[in-house]
Amino acid sequence: KQAGKNNIMTNDIGIPLDVLDRHLSQTTKIEWDPFLPDPEGPYAFKFSIPPTNPEDAGEEYTVFFRAKTDGTLEMSREDGNRPRNVLILSKNNVNAKLGIPLIEYYSSVGLDGKGVPAQSLSEITCAKITIAAKSPDSDTPLTSSRFVKFQNKKW
Repeated sequence: KQAGKNNIMTNDIGIPLDVLDRHLSQTTKIEWDPFLPDPEGPYAFKFSIPPTNPEDAGEEYTVFFRAKTDGTLEMSREDGNRPRNVLILSKNNVNAKLGIPLIEYYSSVGLDGKGVPAQSLSEITCAKITIAAKSPDSDTPLTSSRFVKFQNKKW
């Protein structure tokens, strides 16, 4: 049972947290205003990232993350040069199913780890990402959260 818990923490929580952290810290633009009604709610977000290698020819690309009620946590990348690819980061995600926000936006975070929720798009300086996953042999979800600062903010 402990091995299953460790597997969920590593593969379904730890790796997706790292992937989201790396992408969000490079974000230049939030593509969806989180303060407007959205059917995806806090379980999906879309943002732009500057080019990270010389082959990108100086064009930003768009990254989309979505936690679905069927347990998948997916990521896709879109740009003008390549078709959209969808990568499944987890098949045991329970964010949407249990109503746990995948992302929450903040205007500031103190040293105590408590954030001040942003009230508008222009106030956003960082985000709290939370990944929740559940092992098929357990009823208790495991979660982990991380605050990510938007280093390249242009909104």
